[in-house]
Amino acid sequence: FPSRQGPYDIARLLPGCYTVCAIARYPTDGDRTNDTACTTFSIIDRLKGNIYVGVGQRFQSIHAAVDSMVFRGIGGNLNLILTDANYTENGSYRVGSPYGALDMSRINGLADTARVTWIPKPGVTPTITFTGNKPFCFYFGDLTGGYMKFEGYSPLGLAVPDKSRPEPTKRGMTIIDNSTACGGVFGIEQGASNLSFRNLILRGNGSSVNSQPSNGGAMYANDSSAVIRIY
Repeated sequence: FPSRQGPYDIARLLPGCYTVCAIARYPTDGDRTNDTACTTFSIIDRLKGNIYVGVGQRFQSIHAAVDSMVFRGIGGNLNLILTDANYTENGSYRVGSPYGALDMSRINGLADTARVTWIPKPGVTPTITFTGNKPFCFYFGDLTGGYMKFEGYSPLGLAVPDKSRPEPTKRGMTIIDNSTACGGVFGIEQGASNLSFRNLILRGNGSSVNSQPSNGGAMYANDSSAVIRIY
């Protein structure tokens, strides 16, 4: 089955159920009753539109949202709207990797017409706290982890023009890196592009246990400890 060939590219198939068959017709085969083997598979729609993330919502947690994006891919512009005041991630779920607690590198379908925006629900000021031992909180790498925006400004009512509102009052999303490993909030590597970080409060882990002078290190001495690391 040509999974990446012309009109049969599986990325182009519409959502639905499909049957794929393999047929073998050897001239010397004396039994023609078993020449065909078939199986069925289904294609589910890729994510797009507005989806709420939080307790009682379609996605209960941030890692659940990332897991669904990895599994289903992105089919259009997607807004992930944070509804809770506090979230905690520890990097122990399957969307984690040795590089980050939430590894965005395996999300398919991201493009100029299929961007993901993380934004608070109007009136909510969420705090996302990362624990565990992963170097980065959010990791973007291997060329495919781009076309994503983190926007902390989501006011109640009509938004004030960007240049007319005091900068600190727009910073409505806080991300705290409490990992025990030296690293940053955002790790951007291997050519990841088209990323936007706006109106956020980011707190790095420069005082983590691994970089304490008592452990032979110096504060912020590790080259990976920038809050946003671009490599």
